[in-house]
Parts: sequence; structure tokens; C-alpha cells
Amino acid sequence: EAVREAVREAGSSDEGLTAVIVPWKHEATKLIAALGNDAPQLVDATGALPRSGCVLLTLPLAKGLEFDHVIIPNASAGLFPADDRIAKNRLYTSISRATRELDVFALGELTPLLR
Repeated sequence: EAVREAVREAGSSDEGLTAVIVPWKHEATKLIAALGNDAPQLVDATGALPRSGCVLLTLPLAKGLEFDHVIIPNASAGLFPADDRIAKNRLYTSISRATRELDVFALGELTPLLR
């Protein structure tokens, strides 16, 4: 519900662009199923980004881009294990896309990488 509320607020704001960033496409599919009609539009490699609102994209598409607001819907220990260097890099890349605001949520235990 916290992710749903963050996405709703971001989608109704005209104060820049919010990106909901997930590591892989199957995580995007799970989020869309969980949020239903509240899910942001999934952007693929051919899609253009809007100036404001909220979009959903995978980390490979987010690399090199910056967003006013970033939402990480699941920074759990399962997706970002502390002993995995690649997971650490994925999390850093996701977090560093935000220029003004960052919201981090977790299903279960938050990754120890954020402690």
C-alpha cells in the first residue's frame, strides 16, 4: 500500500518526472499485477519519457538517466543481497538516478546494503 500511495502521489504531481525502477522486467510485471490500475506506464526501449508524471522502467533502461524522483519498490535483502557485488552496483545505480527525492520500500527485510 505504501508503494501504491507513493505512485499515486507521483502520478498526480506536475513537479517533474518520477521513475519507479525495478531491476528486471519480471519484477515490473509483478509490480503491475500488484498495483493494477494504479501501476505507472511501463517504458520500453522505444518509448519516449514524459516531462512529468510517473513511469515504470527496468534498471538497464534507467542507466545514464536522471529523474526528479525515484521510487524503488522493493529493496529487499532477497533482491539485493549484501554479499553480492553486482547487487550492490544495481542498487547504487537505481538510487543514484534520483536528483531530488528518493523513496525506498522493501517486501520483507530491507537489504543490509542500505544500513
